[in-house]
Amino acid sequence: YIRPALRGAEDDAAERFQIGMKCYVEGRYGEAIPDLRTAAELNPNRAGIRFFLGICLLLTEKTNEGIGELRKTISLGDSPYLEEAHFYLAKALLRKGDVGGAKGELNWVLEKGSNLKEEAARILAQLG
Repeated sequence: YIRPALRGAEDDAAERFQIGMKCYVEGRYGEAIPDLRTAAELNPNRAGIRFFLGICLLLTEKTNEGIGELRKTISLGDSPYLEEAHFYLAKALLRKGDVGGAKGELNWVLEKGSNLKEEAARILAQLG
């Protein structure tokens, strides 16, 4: 994550997001969650907030909640986080034993994605 340079006053959601992302960058994922949750409550339609909240939840073994946030990220449509949201959703679904769901997400990455295509293909090949 690279913090964007913003001009002008940040809204409350953006400010809480930046506080949470400071913890995220430092590897303090559990500490990032409260600020990212607040940011998501203040601005539920910002894909970046939802995505990083989902990732922090996954990294702290809150798999079901992380899956929910990644699905919300995906439901927001096209964003810089869409491909990664599908990819990490697939990995979370595998953690839950949902191979069919994971294959669907990985196939989406293969069809539409770019950066994660090779890794998605590798995981699909391992799944058979």
